[in-house]
Amino acid sequence: MPTERALAAAALALLLCACAAPSGTAVRGDAAIVEPGAVRRAALLLEGEYVGARVDQPSARVRLVASVERSSADGVELQLVQSTDDQAPRRFAITLEPGPFAGRLSGRFAPLDAQGMVRASCPLEVTVGDGGWLARTQPATCVFGQGEDALALSKEIAVDGRSLVIADRIDGAAAGPHDGVVTVLELLRLSRFEVRAAVREAAGSGDWRVAETFELASDGGLFTPVDAAGMSLGIVLELAPYRSGAVTGQASDALLRLRALDEDGQRVLGQAWADPDARRLGLALPGMQIGLRRLQ
Repeated sequence: MPTERALAAAALALLLCACAAPSGTAVRGDAAIVEPGAVRRAALLLEGEYVGARVDQPSARVRLVASVERSSADGVELQLVQSTDDQAPRRFAITLEPGPFAGRLSGRFAPLDAQGMVRASCPLEVTVGDGGWLARTQPATCVFGQGEDALALSKEIAVDGRSLVIADRIDGAAAGPHDGVVTVLELLRLSRFEVRAAVREAAGSGDWRVAETFELASDGGLFTPVDAAGMSLGIVLELAPYRSGAVTGQASDALLRLRALDEDGQRVLGQAWADPDARRLGLALPGMQIGLRRLQ
């Protein structure tokens, strides 16, 4: 069984290659950073809705919304709201500012309270390349609390415009059983699809029952298609991020998984996988036809 530290390294490796430009393209990457508006472009690369899970808890769905709260010549401030099915939302802010060197930005990381107010903040080091950016805090300079209550935070955020990986480690006696434990979130940008669905009549007449066209988001929610008369087609659809290595704890490419379940949501009738950027996705079975066309 891989350790959590190994899982963190594997997850971050998925995006680090996009954030660190090779030596042969350093000039191209550096040039992108010194151009006016580079900070805002980095912020817009992160802005949006994401869904996914913790590496060690693949069945626990995580949703994150990143929005630009303030933008000026001095920098951009984003607010991130992270929520799970069984916990209250967590809020934090990231500030991105022009850096002193090519390929680097300055910034701040700040946890927020329920009212969106900053409780404390610490420096954020940001490295930008052609494919995205990587931000990190250092435990020596990112400490919250004092004395025995002090907690040192090591956080890494890797962004490539499609995927978002966040790794956290908290050190300090006040962390209790979480002291030194690494947690990793793997998230994909939320997608929306227009769906057409049809099922063959069970009586064997050969006739098809067709659902009204509907919209399906890649957030893992269950949706029951209905026909023009409002009658269920007897199936449930689910679209969600998926990693083939989730069961073994190994690094793997992110995918979108479409599943068709029975009406009780207990039995899988069919499933298909596609690249997260796929424009179309579908299932073609003798008794069921499902077609998805990307809207967003």
